[in-house]
Amino acid sequence: MKHAELMAPPWHRLLSASAVSCLLLACPGHLDDPNRFCAVLGADGRCTAAAGGAAAWGPPDGATLVAADHFDRGNLANWGIEAAQADDIQVVAGQACFALKKADPLWNGDKRAELKYGDSDFLTASHVVEFALAVPADYAYDAARDVIMEFVGTMGGKWYKPNLEFAIDEDQVKLSVQWYTNGDPSAPLIEKKLWSDPLQKGKTTDWRFLLHFATGKDGLIQVWKDRALVFEYAGQNTDGAKDNLTFKFGISKWGWPNGEPSTTTARNLCFDNVTIWRLP
Repeated sequence: MKHAELMAPPWHRLLSASAVSCLLLACPGHLDDPNRFCAVLGADGRCTAAAGGAAAWGPPDGATLVAADHFDRGNLANWGIEAAQADDIQVVAGQACFALKKADPLWNGDKRAELKYGDSDFLTASHVVEFALAVPADYAYDAARDVIMEFVGTMGGKWYKPNLEFAIDEDQVKLSVQWYTNGDPSAPLIEKKLWSDPLQKGKTTDWRFLLHFATGKDGLIQVWKDRALVFEYAGQNTDGAKDNLTFKFGISKWGWPNGEPSTTTARNLCFDNVTIWRLP
């Protein structure tokens, strides 16, 4: 897919409720039920007419819905769970809420409370990932970052450092990518710190990421905040050696068990309207 096709309208045009497209609705039902989102589902699996109601984001034109959750069903059955304590992730008032504590046991060598979705297609197709993030007003400053969204890959069945990381760090949200030189885990790790923005506390912020992972100049990342394009990066953003990528969201705090200076002992935040689209 060409850059111009990805970046130009109508890819990111918000569609009205009367538009002939699929809108995200907070209504009951399972994620594999197309009527949760669409009045009419085409033979190719794409929405051709919207169901009525209030919309969150409009989808990119022609996109296929991969996964979504408004957490109105009161459970987390649609996601893989990575948490050492059962109460670290709960559905509260129609949101997925994460409460990570420094005293929690380790999960795979890290302090984490995350939900995940694995799809090898992340490496070969462009995707749009979106979510609403609610950060409490009393979310304390900390120099040890909290990873809140990431794409993590495996090579030969072994997990390696996140390919893309969106984190809260020193009262900022920060976006970075990293990959191994020539796809060799024993070679130097290349890290690019791409973008940062002040953390919005005491409110819900809507985020949308357009992601095309590539080893060359056709790689693309776009960040949309509250329906406005705030950042764009074109260029390499992966090493091409990963077997797959897994999308994770929640809280992962590597610094707690690894000696990074930290002035916090607990972290709490909530997600809603988590949605993944595959672009044609």
